[in-house]
Amino acid sequence: MRAVLDGSGDKVKVELAACMVVLGDADGEAVLTAALADDATALTAAAALAEAGRGDAARARLAAIYADTPRGRDRWRIAAAALACLGDAPARAALTEELAQADACARWPRPTRWPASTTPQAPPTSSASSPTPASPSARRAAVALARGGGAGALAFVGDGLASADADTRIQAIAVVARLGAPAASHLDAVAALADGDPDPRVRIAAQAALLTST
Repeated sequence: MRAVLDGSGDKVKVELAACMVVLGDADGEAVLTAALADDATALTAAAALAEAGRGDAARARLAAIYADTPRGRDRWRIAAAALACLGDAPARAALTEELAQADACARWPRPTRWPASTTPQAPPTSSASSPTPASPSARRAAVALARGGGAGALAFVGDGLASADADTRIQAIAVVARLGAPAASHLDAVAALADGDPDPRVRIAAQAALLTST
């Protein structure tokens, strides 16, 4: 990453620096701190600093983005998740509320669940039996909550792992991996997906999640 950092454009440089900060790299942190002053890169930089536990310098920037962005947009959600990482209770509560709102969770049809004792089969294809995937806002709110350590994201996991929609299953797996111990009761379901999900992307995501949990 160091080798390609200098020759990269500003946006890619910030993305690389975000990865470097996770590895404890001081140069990456310096790049992100400088990027806070640029509107085009401020959110990416601030969120990365917050998730790496170095968010004090980014708190004011995140708070401004959170306050100025219409609720429910991805930019708002990223800022809220980063603030939640910094212990901001109102931001976490807002994400929890979004996950629970009527057009997100309450109207999800109950998904067809795979029997726990058998290998998952391919989701049904007929429109009569296929459940509607969880709304994008609910999936994103759950992932954002998990990024900030919010246990409220668990409300999405059970139905998410059993969803007929592969992308929803992947996002539910990501929530389990991010939350760690609070989501341990879902590891058996993740293991079932790792062994026999019909979508190879889901199998890979599940296998990776199991590796991080050991």
